[in-house]
Amino acid sequence: MTGPDPAVTPLIIGAGVAGLALAVALGRQGLSSTVIERRPADGQVGFGFLLLPNGVQALDRIGLGGVMRDHAQRMRRLTIYDPRGRTLRDDALPADHLGLDRPFLIDRLRETATDLGARIHWRACLDAVERGDAGRVTAVRLTDGRRLPATVLVGADGVSSRVRRALFPEARRRPLHIWELVTVADAPEAAAILHGRLVKYLDRAAGRAIGMLPLDRRKVIVYLQMDHRRWAVPRPDPADRRRLARSVAFDMPALARRVIEACTFTRSHFYATGDLDPLSAVHARNTVLVGDAAHPLSPFTSQGVASAIEDAVDLARHLGPPLRRPPDAVGCPDAFTRFHADRAAIWIRRLNHGRALARDFLHPELHEHDAPIPFSA
Repeated sequence: MTGPDPAVTPLIIGAGVAGLALAVALGRQGLSSTVIERRPADGQVGFGFLLLPNGVQALDRIGLGGVMRDHAQRMRRLTIYDPRGRTLRDDALPADHLGLDRPFLIDRLRETATDLGARIHWRACLDAVERGDAGRVTAVRLTDGRRLPATVLVGADGVSSRVRRALFPEARRRPLHIWELVTVADAPEAAAILHGRLVKYLDRAAGRAIGMLPLDRRKVIVYLQMDHRRWAVPRPDPADRRRLARSVAFDMPALARRVIEACTFTRSHFYATGDLDPLSAVHARNTVLVGDAAHPLSPFTSQGVASAIEDAVDLARHLGPPLRRPPDAVGCPDAFTRFHADRAAIWIRRLNHGRALARDFLHPELHEHDAPIPFSA
């Protein structure tokens, strides 16, 4: 796509979902961007996830919703069982709840961003942010010694964002006291049984849950969630993670146990979940945060990816006009303020919903009514 030459090319830190979606959204306006990413171009980018309708609609706005619908498996039902297999809830899901490969999404975003003029530097790790006299970022230094000028800087570098630490060193993630282990099973029989259904086995009394999301005819993404007071941290090797998963599933229905046995755990991710108290602003001078860098959410919300895409598309809408002004007249703070005003209430609603779900998981005795719906709107 061609368009007016921008006066300023934004520098985006992070080629994950938020950073690449922003590069695509700017590219659709004829604006180029530069992206730096610490991993190699062919590096591992995760497993898969449930993409909620608001994320699909945001992809529609940058021309990629259709290709995701064509590739993904549509989730038609959400079923939650207790550890004995009794149904706790069974809900029909409206259109555009998609079981989607993360590598597929990243690859399509990367290809589209590049086609639209984005330049991506791989194996480029941020070392430090340089500021001028007025506190504006002037450049970033990379660990390989390179120095890149930055008239506009976007931190899209995830939950442990170094850009956020540079802007707001007082901001600290808040632990939710829940471990999560994510992996993938090669399980065609289970994938056929689960087709179009997101299934979760939930045992609040023992602080454990297993979620299963089918991606295609073979692969099932597996999520294990555990109360950190009751379950020990495994060593970072496949055998110990397998032992943990087996102990979580030991008396659950056969489907859950079969799926666990189909996981090799050679590719798995174990982490302590957390979120972040709302920031009063997600920008300072000529720098702004987007996606998980701005507002890490509980995984219970299932909103991490969808929110990141929404953020990117909305930020590009506000940022496009000032990027065409002369560099000394770029009105980024105003654009960033409008972006924050548009998104802050949504982030807070999802943050609070995720915290309610985490409390229900950890302290079911405090809740007299049904648990909140498991996805944030």
